[in-house]
Amino acid sequence: MPIDTLTPYWFVVVNLLAGSPIGFLAALLVLIAAALAWSHFGHLDLLTIQPVPRAIIGVLAGVGIGVVAALMGVAGGELLIPTIVLLFAVDIKIAGSLSLVISLPTMLVAFARYSRDNNFQALKPTRCSSSR
Repeated sequence: MPIDTLTPYWFVVVNLLAGSPIGFLAALLVLIAAALAWSHFGHLDLLTIQPVPRAIIGVLAGVGIGVVAALMGVAGGELLIPTIVLLFAVDIKIAGSLSLVISLPTMLVAFARYSRDNNFQALKPTRCSSSR
């Protein structure tokens, strides 16, 4: 199709991309950037949430982060850090280290799971038999 035949339908593309994972993730990252910028330049108080509801919200956030991380194919640090900063009011440098502490066991479980079904065969060294 020629491009000038498709251009009148740009709104279809924009509309569907906005609802796709790419559009969702882009909007999510913009919101996270705005919240972190506000916390850096403005003043954000610790959310006044009791410990039990905060723990429940944290678990739900972890599930959401896991879903988004699975879609993106990454460990989720780009969502873990802002969640730790905004939900638990932790300094961003500490939140970066905490995200690694959270991601490492997650990746180890994934490696263990995938290693059982021979997905890592390509990483094993090949043994060549030399004929002498």
